[in-house]
Amino acid sequence: TLRMADPEQFMPVRTVVPGVSERTEAAVLKALELARSQRWQSAVEMGQTLGLPIPMWSGQQASKQATPVRSARGGTRRILEGAVPSVPSTISSVVPSAGEPAPARQRKPAWPWVLGGVALLVLVVGFMVKGIELPATGAIPPTIKAAAQATSIPHPTATPRSAMATMPIKVAILAPMSGDVAIFGESTKNGAMVAIEEWNAKGGLLGRQIEAIVEDSQCSAEPAVSAANKVISQDGVKYIIGEVCSSASIPVSEITAAKGVLQISPTSTNPQVTVDQAGNAKPTVFRACFIDPFQGTVGAQFALTELGAKTAAVLLDQGNDYVRGLAEYFREAFEAGGGQVVVWETYTAEDSDFSAILTKVKDASPDILYLPDYYSTVNLIAAQAREVGITATMLGGDGWDSSQLDRAAVDGGYHTNHYSAADPRPIVQEWVKKYTAKYGAEPDALATLAYDAANVLFQGIEKAGKDDPLAVAKAMEGMTFSVVSGEITFDAQHNPIKSAAILQVKDGQVNFVTIIAP
Repeated sequence: TLRMADPEQFMPVRTVVPGVSERTEAAVLKALELARSQRWQSAVEMGQTLGLPIPMWSGQQASKQATPVRSARGGTRRILEGAVPSVPSTISSVVPSAGEPAPARQRKPAWPWVLGGVALLVLVVGFMVKGIELPATGAIPPTIKAAAQATSIPHPTATPRSAMATMPIKVAILAPMSGDVAIFGESTKNGAMVAIEEWNAKGGLLGRQIEAIVEDSQCSAEPAVSAANKVISQDGVKYIIGEVCSSASIPVSEITAAKGVLQISPTSTNPQVTVDQAGNAKPTVFRACFIDPFQGTVGAQFALTELGAKTAAVLLDQGNDYVRGLAEYFREAFEAGGGQVVVWETYTAEDSDFSAILTKVKDASPDILYLPDYYSTVNLIAAQAREVGITATMLGGDGWDSSQLDRAAVDGGYHTNHYSAADPRPIVQEWVKKYTAKYGAEPDALATLAYDAANVLFQGIEKAGKDDPLAVAKAMEGMTFSVVSGEITFDAQHNPIKSAAILQVKDGQVNFVTIIAP
């Protein structure tokens, strides 16, 4: 019934009960096929597949040859090889030949109950593990107990204690492992894996190892939703680190909030990730990074006070939640501080020729060119801006943070970020040394925030003392975390209260400038 009503919630047998053999799982799943034509055509066929003996009738093995049987209508039925003779529903449904003595009443074999019990037991265990309460049905029949022992399926009442005690705690990492910002995904995966390996080395969580499941969510809504549904429904994941981009994290958060899965995004800065349309916090959704209003405001204040800017041009991808949000908060703060936005132009993710809007920027001659996009798009716009002779100081957000940023094109520009590898704090320098030794390069903000997000999650699980996302979320709400990117406490909307770093790209290097507190 569950398979038909909600296919996404139906889990394979060995996901629920790992001890079941592949042969038993295949036999049970075939018995549960939605289409009748795909199911076993007889109990004997299923029994033979499971390796059970062919049943006996009156002390004799059932014939493997087709046997003619006279029907009441005078026709002849043939029982196919290995099939179970059907039981007549009325006395008159089958009439013996004249002069032939009536057959003695035969005892019905018990083995079909065993097969049915196996399938029923698997379903019962599946419901129990998923937390769906079944009505009481009395004691478990001995035939079901025997079948469970024969197929190595643990008794249902023992599953939560014995199986769960040894099963790993599964944590999904949703990140763009392909596409334009695949480097973001690689950094995110690397940072989270360092934390997972460290925790496993010291015993894991709650005495259980952590199992990482990495899925390519491509920083895009549709593949991210597919990845989230897959890890939740098929892999049985209760905790997700990801997604990276706000445009992917927002739809994923709708799923995790509805299904009670705890999600912590390392880097999605749009406010809508953690709150619903009414502005209420999604109970199990958190982030490890500051949000766009803070980042946009910090960028505007830095431009006004430290760079002395009076005018700014803002270019943005209107279809990207992250880019649009950052641009809007920058404009609001810049104008509130006395500055003037003289150019506000949009483009699409598919655009590669920005000459038309850059001509408007050149004509306006602003002090600041604000580019709040990811490095791949910033590289294109910045290079073309230099070609047309734009001299404005470029300014951006944490999307610039990448080893693939065109540092020559944005030379002299600044961007806000979550941390700097040049920060002298011991926790930062220890992290940089550890990551560099493992991966051969300094950790960027993506790797650092993934490491922080994983540690925040794992500390929350330890504090809660149980493998329960709701309990973990409650524990995280009241904790203070000392992580690489700074001290973190969560506000009422599950956003971390933390500082931002200002970095400058100069002569091919990215230099730490200052830290700005909230």
